[in-house]
Amino acid sequence: MTYSLRPARLADSRAILQCLHESVHGADGAAAAYATEILDAWAPSVTDETVANFEGAARSSLGSEWHEIWVAEASGRVIGFSELWHNELLALYVAQGFGKQGIGTALLSAAEHRARERGFHDIDTQSSLNARPFYAGHGFHVIQEQAELVWSEGVRMTCVVMRKHLGGAGG
Repeated sequence: MTYSLRPARLADSRAILQCLHESVHGADGAAAAYATEILDAWAPSVTDETVANFEGAARSSLGSEWHEIWVAEASGRVIGFSELWHNELLALYVAQGFGKQGIGTALLSAAEHRARERGFHDIDTQSSLNARPFYAGHGFHVIQEQAELVWSEGVRMTCVVMRKHLGGAGG
């Protein structure tokens, strides 16, 4: 499959949210690790309201030198995305049906490259339980077991804080 990576645009908001929803709720997603209530808080249905909320948040930070969202695109469709804030990987998702094709690895490599360019020696993430093997397979190690994310709805989700050493800045 041919795909490309590029910085996200505000016009990608609905597609990014759809990718998130597919990734979390899909058969290859987090359903085996989390209750439906958690999945729905983590990746709600894509509506005009969720898109507007995402766009509002993105408008204030997209394009800053410290916050970036990248998308993987194939045939005009967003099939994955990553979000990096300083050296923290906030998000990395691949749409249902596109896993195990190197897309997640490519998005992760791009985020690592950007963190290194910014002078960081490590990259951190709060991994979902189902994504832990992916990150471990890419050199991340656990720095905190049984951490917790709290979604805006007050729904709590167990996660694992992980870190990867990137080596020297620029290298």
